[in-house]
Amino acid sequence: MSVQTGDAVPSGPASSRMVDRARFKVALWRTAPNPIWIRELRQAARLTRTPFILMAVTIFVTLVIAAVGGVLSDEVPSDKVGMATFHTFFSLAFFVVAWVGPALAANAIASEREGRTWEAVLLTGLRPEIIARGKFLAAYTAIGTYIVVMAPVGALSFLFGGVQALEIAIAFVYLFIFALLSVAFGLAISSKMASSRGAILITLLLAVPLSGFVYGLGGPALSAGVGELWPRVPKGPPVWLPTAYVRGDFGVEYVVLLFGLPAMMVVLPAWFLYEATVANLTGPNDDRSSGMKRWFIASSLVLCLTGVLTMISVRVTDADDFAIFVFVVLGMFACFVSFVFTGEPIGPSRRVTAAWDRDRRGALHRFLGPGVIGGAKLQLFFLVVTFVVVGFTAVWSVDRPVTGPMAGYHTAHPEALVRFVAYSTGFVVFVVGLSAWLRARAAGPAGARVLLLVVLAALSVVPWVIAAIGGVIARSDEALVIGSPSPFYAFVLLNTTHDDAIYLFGYIASVGWALVGLVLLGAASSKVKEVVGRFEATLAEAEAQLAREDAEIEAAYAAMAAAPPPPPEATFASVADAAHEPAPEGVRAPTLDAGAPDLGAAGAVGGSMVAEGVCRSAFAGPGPKDEFGGVSTFNNAP
Repeated sequence: MSVQTGDAVPSGPASSRMVDRARFKVALWRTAPNPIWIRELRQAARLTRTPFILMAVTIFVTLVIAAVGGVLSDEVPSDKVGMATFHTFFSLAFFVVAWVGPALAANAIASEREGRTWEAVLLTGLRPEIIARGKFLAAYTAIGTYIVVMAPVGALSFLFGGVQALEIAIAFVYLFIFALLSVAFGLAISSKMASSRGAILITLLLAVPLSGFVYGLGGPALSAGVGELWPRVPKGPPVWLPTAYVRGDFGVEYVVLLFGLPAMMVVLPAWFLYEATVANLTGPNDDRSSGMKRWFIASSLVLCLTGVLTMISVRVTDADDFAIFVFVVLGMFACFVSFVFTGEPIGPSRRVTAAWDRDRRGALHRFLGPGVIGGAKLQLFFLVVTFVVVGFTAVWSVDRPVTGPMAGYHTAHPEALVRFVAYSTGFVVFVVGLSAWLRARAAGPAGARVLLLVVLAALSVVPWVIAAIGGVIARSDEALVIGSPSPFYAFVLLNTTHDDAIYLFGYIASVGWALVGLVLLGAASSKVKEVVGRFEATLAEAEAQLAREDAEIEAAYAAMAAAPPPPPEATFASVADAAHEPAPEGVRAPTLDAGAPDLGAAGAVGGSMVAEGVCRSAFAGPGPKDEFGGVSTFNNAP
């Protein structure tokens, strides 16, 4: 019976069919919900301030919408008022979700640690995944309450006209989706912090500018491009996605932009934040890497597929611009995952390897486990494959023949894109090798990440400073070759008017970066083997020492068991004083055999156990055998 609901918990699926397993999961969720979620909901129900906060937020949003509608109703048509109130309400709701959601989630785990109740949560035996899901559901339920309370206000725009009911429904769906991301973001930060105040402060310091950036880039900026693609979608309004679903022309672009791209931008960040939360809640000796590496593999494949589909479906007149945009996104992704995997441990702990041996895990599972070299090899393979595949597709898209009204159009120099892709790929190899080498040499992940950031910043800026000084002195574009070590030199290679020397240095830099990255990766592998070897040697020495001590203790127990018992007339006092006074005439003092081994490293504890055994044997006679094979010294006490 479930403790949360009082209902009977199903014992298992009726069969191994997928339908029966799905029914069992649904029944399990219904009868035995997440215990952390139920606990948080019961605690939240006791708070008396929550209804007043919801009422205050609703009144504020209602007054703003009423003010906008009242001001515009006398000047513009009713449908324009409806559009204005629609964009105003969902813009306000966006920022409420973007700020309140992370703040609520930031207090979830940090408050447990600050209130000294986190240990009690761990003692329940719940896995970190269950704890993370329970905390997420609790915070998501809270922010969902805000959205539901504000929903009647958002429906007012439908009364003015200009907006369809389907658009409002889709806008609310995306509001709930964005709430999911905001809560996951706050929970990931909370899982790393020990103070609730610090968690809330850092969360808001990151959420406020990030929400403004997302609102500006994903709102008015993207709506301009979507308006060019679908003229029925207005250019400029921030909330354009629901309108595009209703008014966009169905086709390949419709599926990619309105289904594929939103799904990728929601699933991949949410999955990453979930894995980061679980890793922060997991102990340092447990497996904190497998989930993150699975996320990286899936993200690389999705980004590769998205890049290929984008370059295939885009018009040839826009192929070069889209290719540069795709590779900028891939470069940012490569740098981000390099910083993430710099936090990998040197190798798996003994607990992890013991769990692998117990569960008989295969080579693939072990490869995805903790280890900085395994993570670097994984990055190297998937990132290089992604860059090469997308690069070939981009070059084909730029250089493909054009038919129809655009016949005769041809991009001037597709080899410029080849230079750009080659340099980007070589620098990615260098970043992967550098991150692995810094982690292998550093004492912890924090120092390695700081050094990686400093090196990349210096490589990005310093060559251009020197190139600028050289250009002023030489008054020639040939000084640009000084900036070839910088990753931004790839954009110089896109220009087709430079001298051949600039392109030659670009190829040399790309090959050089790749070779340096491979050398650093080899050096990191050697260092990791050295560190792991020293660690295993230390463990072997410690185990040998413990084995010697155990053998000495067992030998002492065996000698004690083989010693003849004292005569019956011996008293406890005479035995206790046997070490200091000679035994009375006719009474033999209880001593160990002459051949009994010295306790040595067994220490005072072993010696006291032997002395206690001798005394008890003298008092009560020999007892039954214990698990060590010696005489029991605890069952014969008077």
